[in-house]
Amino acid sequence: MDEQSFQDEAPHAQDSELDSEKPRPISEKKLEANRRNAQKSTGPVSEEGKKISSMNALKHGLLARDMVVTRGPYKEDEMELLELLESEWERWNPVGRAEELEVEKIAHCYWRTMRAVRYETSTIEKRAAGVRDRHEGRLQRHFEDALQYGHVMRLEGSARGLAHIIDALEQVKQELAAGRQPVELLTWLVGIYPDDFTPDPAPAVTEGTAPVAHVTPQYVRQAMAAIEKQLGRLRPLRKEVAQAEKAQFELQIGPLALLDWKSLERTGRHETRNERHLDRHIERLEGMQQRRRASVRTLNLGSR
Repeated sequence: MDEQSFQDEAPHAQDSELDSEKPRPISEKKLEANRRNAQKSTGPVSEEGKKISSMNALKHGLLARDMVVTRGPYKEDEMELLELLESEWERWNPVGRAEELEVEKIAHCYWRTMRAVRYETSTIEKRAAGVRDRHEGRLQRHFEDALQYGHVMRLEGSARGLAHIIDALEQVKQELAAGRQPVELLTWLVGIYPDDFTPDPAPAVTEGTAPVAHVTPQYVRQAMAAIEKQLGRLRPLRKEVAQAEKAQFELQIGPLALLDWKSLERTGRHETRNERHLDRHIERLEGMQQRRRASVRTLNLGSR
């Protein structure tokens, strides 16, 4: 190598030695790729995601997805099952996959018990809702029939009928106080309470003529007094009738809500089988852990 070539190579050799001490610069392309990857690996952001992530160190939960109902009226929350698994994990502290699987099965038995209770409650609630709907339908039909034919005794025999009469009385009271003449409502009141709302003296009634043809100041005073009297009687009566209807409904719904014996019987059989499985898994896990601890003690004694 000539002198000029040696001088040209020397700076490059020196730069190589310096480069070994300093980090090499990253290309712009590589830097941009690192930034994108960092954005993808920031971890969960939501509280639920963080909670799930906190369980990633545990090795259980492999069967959780298949155990959870994710659609339909009995939809379940996977987080609840994971929390149950975590609590059982902390309780048993399994070592090895065999013990871990038994812990999972124990948690699943408890999960099925919770599911059975929810199903049983839902079955009774649905049955009760059906009884309530039929009960409400009967009350509504009785009210509509009484209203159509003007049966005052039947109207006063139901909370709906009493509410309707009270609303009519209060509306008439407001109309009269404002100087208006609610002839149609007054005529209806004459039909159910003729002794109180028929004008005195009664006007001559011809075919097609309403009993209250003209509301005079004297009649307004008569109607106002009759309204106060009826309201004083009907308001407490409405409370009594409503309480009686509620008590009657509760007597009906007690036995009727439990008539779906087939569904409840199936649930009972399911719970019995589930309890047997639970006992079996607990017994098996306890046996595994006892043998493992005994083996560890034997090894410790042998090492001495």
